Amino acid sequence: MAGEYSIADILIYADTHTHGVECIGLDDYTSLKRRHDVIEVLPAVQRAWVLF
Repeated sequence: MAGEYSIADILIYADTHTHGVECIGLDDYTSLKRRHDVIEVLPAVQRAWVLF
């Protein structure tokens, strides 16, 4: 892994957050949920979601 997060994390986060958390749930996908939770608390992500 390169640093705190990678370009792959950035690319998948929005879809995972929008569809994974609300539509299909992430309980069966523990690795994906763990990465989602790590990315979700980053200050840049928090600032970005304020717009929505």
